Amino acid sequence: MAAPPTKTLDDLDGIWSLNKRLSDPFDEVLALQGIGWILRKAIGMASTTEQISQSKDEHGVEHITINQTITGGIKTTPEHRVHTDTWGEEYSDPIFGQSRSRHRRVKISSLREDDLVEGLLKRGWTQDVLESDELIDGIVESLNHGWVARLTCGFEEIKGERRFVRRTVVTKGDQERHLKMVFDFKGPLSNKQ
Repeated sequence: MAAPPTKTLDDLDGIWSLNKRLSDPFDEVLALQGIGWILRKAIGMASTTEQISQSKDEHGVEHITINQTITGGIKTTPEHRVHTDTWGEEYSDPIFGQSRSRHRRVKISSLREDDLVEGLLKRGWTQDVLESDELIDGIVESLNHGWVARLTCGFEEIKGERRFVRRTVVTKGDQERHLKMVFDFKGPLSNKQ
């Protein structure tokens, strides 16, 4: 289901399901990140649902929590994204290994069109996103596999429908792969996380 007009980058609360028909294949990106063939195939076959909860703390700092469930009801480690534009603590992910990340809001107008990564992340958003001149932005750095992932979240019009989209560009040395993940809105959270 398309994203309702009430869903914006300031209100992502809800249940979102990855639409694999509209999303790019993951295989090349996961291979660049050092994920083995068998695990890449399993990830490619799994369905994914995310429960997203968004809030601001007493200091006005944005927090986004993503609870992900994959095929068979398997829950993954919750992602807690704190938008302070500083590197968070290092953490260990069972699939991606040792990593660190930083999250923030970024002005679309500040992204450079001539930059390989930023140029891919800058274009194609809906008019409401472009008018707000703001995206949710994150950088994840692998500490043991040598890759960096830059991701942005916003809304795009795809096949005539407004969709929540997460774009990712992964670089490793002089190699670069990009991925677009398109989500269906499944409904509100049963209770705020």
